[in-house]
Parts: sequence; structure tokens; C-alpha cells
Amino acid sequence: MSGELKQGIIIVGLFLITVLGLGIIAGIFAFLFGAIELLKTDAFIYGGVIGIIIGVLATFFIVWFRNRSS
Repeated sequence: MSGELKQGIIIVGLFLITVLGLGIIAGIFAFLFGAIELLKTDAFIYGGVIGIIIGVLATFFIVWFRNRSS
């Protein structure tokens, strides 16, 4: 597998994981703070930040695991 293709797959994987993490966590925060209007907006901001962090960490683990196993 060429390096460019591998990098492309990793970037797509990172994007998908980040979007999934962002959606799930923003949804959980929005549900938890649903009763309080003010916190709804903050929930999406925090959800987005945590989602991005999870996406980055997951990508690093995937890359590290693939490098270790090969």
C-alpha cells in the first residue's frame, strides 16, 4: 500500500471518527442540559471539542497499532 493512500485513509478515518464523536457527545450534552436553554449552546461547543479530542486520540491509537503490528 502506498504512503499517500494510507495517509488518505487515515485522514478519512479521522474525519469520520471526529464527526461521530462530535455528534454522539453533543447529543448527550444537549440531552443532559436540555432543560436549561442557556447550556444548550455550550453543550454543542463542549461536545465538539471533546469529539475532536476523541477523534485525534483514536487516530493516534490506530496509527500506533498499525505501525506496531506491521
